Amino acid sequence: MARYFVRSVMALTLSTIATPGQQQPGPGEVRLSSISYRPPALYKLTADAKLVEVGVVVRDPRGHAVAGLTKDDFEVADEGKKRPVSAFSAETSAPMPATAVGTVTPPAVASSAPATVSQRYVALLFDDWSMTHAELLPAQAAARRFVKDGLRGGDHAALFTMSGAQNVAFTTDISKLSDAIGNLRLNSRGNGHVECPSMTPYEAYLIANHVSLETFNVKIKEAARCQNKPPVADLTDWSAAAPATARGRGAVAGNPLEVAPGVMSQASAIWEQARVGYRTNLMTIGEVVDLLGRMPGSRTLLFASSGFLSSTLEQEMDEIVRRALRAGVVIDSIDAKGLFTTSLSAEAGAGGRMDARSVRNMQSTALPSKEAANDAAAALAYNTGGLFFHNRNDLDTGFELGIRPEVSYLLAFTPEEAPNGQYHHLKVRLKTPGHNTVQARLGYMALKHSASKPRAERRIDLSAEASTVMEELPGDFATQLMHSAAVEHGVVTIFHVDIGQLRFTGKSGVRQQKLSLIAMLSDAAGNFVTGKEGTVTLALEEPTFQAHAPEGMNFTLTLPAPPGSYQLRAVMGEGSEGRISARTLPVEIQ
Repeated sequence: MARYFVRSVMALTLSTIATPGQQQPGPGEVRLSSISYRPPALYKLTADAKLVEVGVVVRDPRGHAVAGLTKDDFEVADEGKKRPVSAFSAETSAPMPATAVGTVTPPAVASSAPATVSQRYVALLFDDWSMTHAELLPAQAAARRFVKDGLRGGDHAALFTMSGAQNVAFTTDISKLSDAIGNLRLNSRGNGHVECPSMTPYEAYLIANHVSLETFNVKIKEAARCQNKPPVADLTDWSAAAPATARGRGAVAGNPLEVAPGVMSQASAIWEQARVGYRTNLMTIGEVVDLLGRMPGSRTLLFASSGFLSSTLEQEMDEIVRRALRAGVVIDSIDAKGLFTTSLSAEAGAGGRMDARSVRNMQSTALPSKEAANDAAAALAYNTGGLFFHNRNDLDTGFELGIRPEVSYLLAFTPEEAPNGQYHHLKVRLKTPGHNTVQARLGYMALKHSASKPRAERRIDLSAEASTVMEELPGDFATQLMHSAAVEHGVVTIFHVDIGQLRFTGKSGVRQQKLSLIAMLSDAAGNFVTGKEGTVTLALEEPTFQAHAPEGMNFTLTLPAPPGSYQLRAVMGEGSEGRISARTLPVEIQ
């Protein structure tokens, strides 16, 4: 699970044994990419699982969790229809008695006697993609104060970032963790390319998803000015969204159909690129949740972010909530923007591309865009029984949220209708009116069970889940411990490929092949810990091939993980003929 974690740019690297003057791969000859990997079996849900689980925290007016409630105190509505609660349990943050380890019966919640403080694991996750420098500094200061004053003896805390560039494994070393927080740096996904008209991801979302025709018209007019065309009329519907709409219409002065398809294409491309990044954010959050779920004691994720859009990603959000509820992980979210205004910079109108209407549209979308960016953080917090700290600048208080509620409840119900593939809104309330506040998940995805044949499993996935040695592909495997100048532990998996015996395709002296690499760690009990999948696309010119054929090429995947004993499963496969080599290697991370 973790990657300790996340998507570093050089997660898959190429190393070659070269002599002075040896031909090195040129641009495009070797292309590398990598993503997080989880065995497909871990994603499979049992078809008979009909229950919808709802984690609930009830707080009094002072914010304290309310204990002593029963199944009969709650009422659940699914899309406005009441559902009987078919399963119920109460959980407290007090530790299990030593004799009860491994059982699922929680301690009694009615007792008011103080309990021994349970072991606690807190993961601090910084969204270093979204924050500005002005937002990062107070968040760092607040987090360092939390680490210094908010952690108790025996508490473990870890630091993660969305980029994966600055992570610290769970530790009780407060000084080490504080230094790492102070050394956090921002990262950027931007490509530095500015198009005309300019378009934010939120504006692109409004256009690509047919949400705001006004924004579409504003950008059409800006595009006309960018192209030095005459002023164009407004569109009255979305008929010009398709690129083929303008064909055969001829060039008519003031016709918006001349530029509308281009604006739609621009919006779709910007939104898709942004959506991929936002989906990656959710994958990272899910990985931290999974890691926390394997830790003993209470488990809290403190997520600090300036926000990102989660529209159209409801299914991914729901999956994270399900995993958090099952693992007993509470997510507390902190909006690093604090109190914000919607003032705009005058530089946006430079060059005459924007007019008064453009500025009005920017003003009308400024606040909704900031609020929409909070949706993911708010939903993850509310749906897991955590708190969402926003619209305040005292971030110290926000980081003090990292305490699991003293008591929480898990309700479950069975939907009456067949799954319709839609997002269902949930409402949980107390039957007896009062001043208490109920926090519960806001909804769930009612996924249809596909009637079609299941997708064929990849052979490389089956090989990753097996333990047998396979030697079909010319090459070998090796490992070495990570050597990080800072804080991470882990293992580097080395895939040695004998390209001299590799079967290539291609023409005109270019040798083409595609390799898939998987590195996966399991603990001593065989439980999945973390994994990565890399893709190597080769298009070797003949001089490059001849230079490296004698020694081969090495590709590496890095798996950060806490110190301990592991089994590393390494698999590599080729694309043209499907040959595979695989081996399981013991690893001791120190």
